[in-house]
Amino acid sequence: MSVLVPPGPPPPPILLPPPPSRKRHRKRRRRVTRRPRDVGTLCMIAVLVAVYAVQVVIELTAGRAALYQVFREWGLVPAALARGERFHTLLTYGFLHANPLHLIVNSVSLYFLGREVEEKIGTAAFIACYLAFIVLGGVAYALINPDPTAALIGASAAVFGFLGIIALLEPFSLTYVVVIPVPTILIAVGYTVFCLFFIHTPLWWGGIAHSAHLGGLLGGMLLAIPIEPKKALEGLAIYLVLLGLVLYAIWLTLRLLL
Repeated sequence: MSVLVPPGPPPPPILLPPPPSRKRHRKRRRRVTRRPRDVGTLCMIAVLVAVYAVQVVIELTAGRAALYQVFREWGLVPAALARGERFHTLLTYGFLHANPLHLIVNSVSLYFLGREVEEKIGTAAFIACYLAFIVLGGVAYALINPDPTAALIGASAAVFGFLGIIALLEPFSLTYVVVIPVPTILIAVGYTVFCLFFIHTPLWWGGIAHSAHLGGLLGGMLLAIPIEPKKALEGLAIYLVLLGLVLYAIWLTLRLLL
């Protein structure tokens, strides 16, 4: 004979904690994996400031003549390269600056342009590009500069290199010229046209090495292609079309006036 046992009270429900929110988990993960995007940019600026501090100490302790000797030894002199000497200056010139304004302009420009590029390519590639632009600017200066004895110093070639990358990858992004926002592609086109007419301007007239700037700018455009090939080629097409239109307008204007 089977015995029916009345059922006991049901077991208490097991309360499990709610699963973590996906949004909360995603935010926490982003917070952990996110890194500063301007480490390389700030490090390069810090190096420039440190080198300039050494220059100031040399000038205060040994005089301006000693500082000029540093410029001659560590700045890029095309005549020395032609003799097969001081090839290290293809890099070292890019860390020297003539005065505080020179340093400030290059550092501020490097910060705003460099950090945008560093975010796209990473810190290691950013530093490699910085050094490559310095070398390319130095080579362009050595080949084109009309005065082979004038020493080149300054980080402007690297600044223009990063401008070249942004001009192709983000052609219509705004870059401030003094306080005026201008599309980056227009700055690249305008400066290229300017260099075509004034690249042989001697350094004693303004003290600006346009050939080094142009070498950095074109180098930046070249290195933009492997970073984002499709966008870079589209930006290059825009650059060439605008450059052609501006040159044609200049030619037409000169023809009408002359």
